[in-house]
Amino acid sequence: MKLQKLLFMLMAAVVTDSLTTAMAQTHEPKNSLVVETNKKEESNRNALLNASSDTGPRQISIGLPVVNANDVIVLENDLPVVYHYWPHMPNTHWRADCSLQRVGLLTLSEVQTTTGRVGYATNSYTRLGGDTFKGIVNYRLNHFGLQQFDLNASGPLGKGWTYSASIYQDFDPGSFDLKFTKYKDRTQIYKGALTKRFDEGRGEVSLLYKYAYSRAFADSYSPFIYNGDGSISEIEGFKLGRDTYFPTDGKLQYMDIVTGEMKERQVQDISLNTSNEVGLLGHYNFKNNMQLKWSAKYSHADANLPAISATGIVDAAEGGGYTTLSGDAYVGKVQQRVVMIDSGEIDDFLMMMELSKRSGKHSWRVGLDEWFNKTDYRGSSVRFLHEVAANPQRLMLNGNEFYSFNTSGEYYEGKENRIAVYFKDAWRVTPKFDVNFGLRLEYFKLTGENMPVSRWSGIYRGATNESTGVKAAVEDFDHDWLLPAVSLNLTYKLTKQFGFLGEVSYSQQGSKLSDYAGYVTPYTDAVSVPYGRLGIYYNNSWISLVSAATYIKKTNYQSRFNLVDPSDATQTNLYHLKYDVQTWGWTTDVVLKPFKGAQLHFLFTLQDPKYKNYAFEAYGQEYNYNDKQVTNVSKILMEIDPSYQITKDLRVWASFRYYSRRYASISNVLYFNPRWETFGGVDYRVNQYIKLSAQVVNFLNQSGASGSISGSELMTDGSQYAGRWMSGSYIRPFTFEMKASINF
Repeated sequence: MKLQKLLFMLMAAVVTDSLTTAMAQTHEPKNSLVVETNKKEESNRNALLNASSDTGPRQISIGLPVVNANDVIVLENDLPVVYHYWPHMPNTHWRADCSLQRVGLLTLSEVQTTTGRVGYATNSYTRLGGDTFKGIVNYRLNHFGLQQFDLNASGPLGKGWTYSASIYQDFDPGSFDLKFTKYKDRTQIYKGALTKRFDEGRGEVSLLYKYAYSRAFADSYSPFIYNGDGSISEIEGFKLGRDTYFPTDGKLQYMDIVTGEMKERQVQDISLNTSNEVGLLGHYNFKNNMQLKWSAKYSHADANLPAISATGIVDAAEGGGYTTLSGDAYVGKVQQRVVMIDSGEIDDFLMMMELSKRSGKHSWRVGLDEWFNKTDYRGSSVRFLHEVAANPQRLMLNGNEFYSFNTSGEYYEGKENRIAVYFKDAWRVTPKFDVNFGLRLEYFKLTGENMPVSRWSGIYRGATNESTGVKAAVEDFDHDWLLPAVSLNLTYKLTKQFGFLGEVSYSQQGSKLSDYAGYVTPYTDAVSVPYGRLGIYYNNSWISLVSAATYIKKTNYQSRFNLVDPSDATQTNLYHLKYDVQTWGWTTDVVLKPFKGAQLHFLFTLQDPKYKNYAFEAYGQEYNYNDKQVTNVSKILMEIDPSYQITKDLRVWASFRYYSRRYASISNVLYFNPRWETFGGVDYRVNQYIKLSAQVVNFLNQSGASGSISGSELMTDGSQYAGRWMSGSYIRPFTFEMKASINF
């Protein structure tokens, strides 16, 4: 027994990538199996533990590629933190701090019915004032110099009034030494809430305010040597995740795509996001066991985001026109860069209202959504070069330090309006048979103007191409859709401990404003998402198991790529591509409690995500990627997450996540070998007021690349790339963190 306890003390429970189960905030009856299962999950997983970043929730795999951050859904008080992720990223306006009363996950079917989107969602609720004063202070640091703290104070004001106030401050230098700015992430968030309880506590209404200031540098590329067998080697003199791969002056020069004005700014200034938000939150409990809840908010954001890409590494030969800024000829490796200087003036008005009641064998909910967004967006693009080295020096090509202004530029101004009604019912048909049904109907209206003109160097709105006579004129667009979503979830309890699970759902989605940013008018066909699941469960005092087979498909993905010409790596053009993704999968999720204080969570997922209807022409050649495996999505996922509660105040834990081979190019000729992500830590409650924690990220100290390899989209023969210098994203380096939490 002592040996067992020692083994369990080396491991811990954290969040899962489960396709079939996730933490949920649900409204099913208390004796529903779904609720019991979700409670088990919520006690065993941390949805925010992220191996790629520590400022937002991790991505939960459902077998579909996370094409963009819009697929990672973050809610606060039942409304999206930001209406659309680009260029206003969720982590510039929201952090998981002590201003939140609770944070959890919503299931796929719940998200589909209540938001019309597809995927698991992180939902959070604002901490409101109570009957007594309460204070919370969190302080966090790591060995790279991170200093982060957040605090909340709440309490009564008298006569049914309460208050809550919060501050979040992040001073994060990152894991490498940026020469042009002190902090990789400098974020401040201030929140306040004033609550009035009325009708003898049956109802309450809260007025909320939030101000966010965030300046974050987002270059995640590093150079490496691709060995041809799925492994990489570090370049001599460059440490992945530890060395800076951006010119030390931090300067960008670009042409405003709206006015044509030439501008020069520091990259950290282009990264500034500010937002103001006012919200109204409340609920009322009627005497007939019916509840009405509502949430509404208006926000204005000035959002900015330099989207920095690395498009490929080329060799500069003698006489090739490459020079240093001082004019000396340069021979060696050259990193090509494309930067989108994205900015948007954004106004959001979002509201939801839901009426719910538990009546006999039914627990039903009827909801209404109204989401409105107005965005004036411009994305000015520019290209530049630098050497392949740590703290690289800038290079010039034919005397130009910056060039190809706006050849990948984007522009739109427009509005989106979504009005939807939804219905959910949890029905206990018999003591052994539960049915959960969801239905949503959404009217979606989209209007605006864009610039559907092939780009040239020096293009801006209203400009004329001197060589062709083509004018960069804007055009209006106006579309609407009626979008359904339906889900059916069945549970049959064959015995007290064993039963069957089944779920089917179907939803449709329309286009979005950002689809109109490029040079072509996007496809307006509705996106269809069918989903199905069939499985079993088993529960007793020491084991909780769910095992299920799944199917999901999503049509009409639309993406814009800077595709590199395979015959000339110096040539890059923007392409608008459309395709589908289909996935079959099987997942088993187990929580074991072998002895007092010990707990083990194990997850195994086998999936086969493939591209469908993916064929296009580029640079005079036909490319067909049908049935290729989706990039950056593993076929096999595993998590081993045990923990041990040594005493009532001391807990040790660790988490091991396994990812099988991930393809780094859509042609599947380049790939990264399997890898583990590791976390571990100790939590100690000193007394009822103080809790201390220590955590290690990547404690196996693995290094390597992840994600996709820039410029690899059109590669068709992987063997010729053995030993080639490339650039891509990387695994977060070994990080030691400490945290103190004080409640008073």
